[in-house]
Amino acid sequence: MSQSFLFVTGMQRSGTTLIEKMLTNHPQISLLSQPFYYLFLEAKREFFRRKGLAPAPLPLGDLFREDRYAPEELDGFLGEYRPERSVLSSLLEAMREYSGQYTRFGPDETALALSRLTPGDFAETLSQLCRLLVRRPGAAVVGEKETICEEFLPYLLHKGAKVVLILRDPRDVVVSLNEGTDGRHAGRLKPLLFNLRNWRKSVAFAIHLQGHPGFAWLRYEDLVSDPDGAIGRVARAIGVEPFAAGAFTRGVHNLDGSLWAGNSSHGPLDAISRSSIGRHPGRLDRAVIRSIEAACYPEMRFLGYRTELGLRDVGPSLEEFEDPTPLEREELRRYVPDREIQADEIRRLDLLSQESAEEVVSYFRFASVHSVLRGAILA
Repeated sequence: MSQSFLFVTGMQRSGTTLIEKMLTNHPQISLLSQPFYYLFLEAKREFFRRKGLAPAPLPLGDLFREDRYAPEELDGFLGEYRPERSVLSSLLEAMREYSGQYTRFGPDETALALSRLTPGDFAETLSQLCRLLVRRPGAAVVGEKETICEEFLPYLLHKGAKVVLILRDPRDVVVSLNEGTDGRHAGRLKPLLFNLRNWRKSVAFAIHLQGHPGFAWLRYEDLVSDPDGAIGRVARAIGVEPFAAGAFTRGVHNLDGSLWAGNSSHGPLDAISRSSIGRHPGRLDRAVIRSIEAACYPEMRFLGYRTELGLRDVGPSLEEFEDPTPLEREELRRYVPDREIQADEIRRLDLLSQESAEEVVSYFRFASVHSVLRGAILA
């Protein structure tokens, strides 16, 4: 039986686990949960090594002002990159200590899978591992979910994968990242601008890939407000049969049939709930909300999120950008607000008043993203 490969991603705390669990409730779909994150890190590190670039502290970066390589260079590398079995074995072994790996494998299980692996490029290796370690062997669609892996999406789509990308209101993302900070879901606290630029990266790839066969993006808010409608649109986009009517009336189930309690930062949930929409008022200082809206204003307009700020307020708010988050990771110090950061953010806003400029790709990654966001704020 030929099995399709499905990849789910998005910003941390954006609903990636919810959409993954819901998709796995489909009898034709079987997804692993964050099983191979280290493989993505190693692929990006190897890309940097081969280009002679200094290794990045966090290889899967936000891509803002990333001028050292063009997107198509990474795509080309991934098409040629063939991870060696010994490297894969070491990475899978290292992931036994990684708390972010939700689908776990025993040593014998991974050893058997690697012994059956046929050499191939990155996408072929990834899809083979998912098929060899699948939890529902009869599924027609197998795959996995990882967070912040948007940069791999154009290549995966080119290789025939199906892709789902989920987005969420950045204000609620920040609340979720900063509450319940025991490190279970997103690790140690990160600077506000680090999170916002990674969120903008998600939106950029949603815009850039919109309309591509096999690709679907959706808002978390739509998923929890209308589960049947939202998941139905995703099913059509990735080419599987419709979900049964009312499939989630009694909640979302794990593969073993038990009821999934959710992974909310705010406590367990027995069913899909809208209670996590609009949590930011009262949980974030007003100055922080204004900073989030200012940094993400074009994307929020595109996605239809209401903001306190109007366009004329964005520039002044960027000049007063505030981040009360304590710096817990020294390698992320460059995200602490200063005049250079403020100037970069203001320049990004200024570029949206121009139809074209040489700097567009540096600030928006794709010219198409600049064009769409410009239209969103001028509408």
